Amino acid sequence: MRRTIVMGGVLAAALLAACGDSTPAPTPVIDASGTALEPLAPDPAFERAAADLCVSRADVDSEALTLDFQDRRTPDVAYLEFSDSDKRVGCLLVSEGADSFRVEVIDTGSLFNAISSDLGISSFSRFGGPSGPSGMLVSGRVPDGVATVWIERADGSRVRASAANGWFTAWWLGDVIPELVVGLDDGGREFRREPIDREFFQ
Repeated sequence: MRRTIVMGGVLAAALLAACGDSTPAPTPVIDASGTALEPLAPDPAFERAAADLCVSRADVDSEALTLDFQDRRTPDVAYLEFSDSDKRVGCLLVSEGADSFRVEVIDTGSLFNAISSDLGISSFSRFGGPSGPSGMLVSGRVPDGVATVWIERADGSRVRASAANGWFTAWWLGDVIPELVVGLDDGGREFRREPIDREFFQ
């Protein structure tokens, strides 16, 4: 994974701090289950753990994989997605403290399955159990023209999905059922809206 450090950005940040710029960071919106409705800032500890626990278990060349995104919605749970030229590997991890992590879900597939005009959920998993957090994870295709995907749930809330390479993924704690997949264009306008069959989650 390539990382670029722009020293000018660091200098600018230091100058702003010196000038007293104290603009607060946006406060995440948290639902009743404790899940952020939009992804939180990535935690490097999850990336290190995913490389060891998830990528190594997938039948792919780990050296060719790069991290596409980390979808972290609580301090202790995150979904990470990696890809190479034709495969994707997703992994849901739960932190157990002291740099100890547990794998809840591993999802692998071909990127080429995403070549479709459909917007919708193509896979669904329930995770967790009595000894830890439990919830739902959904993923699906992102068609051309859609820049952002939101999942509308039965309680009226919206969860913003993470997306890369024509696929989106979102997860949350609890058992609130998703009802709609909504795609927005790059101007933030609604582009597509697709209902979800409740029988998919029975």
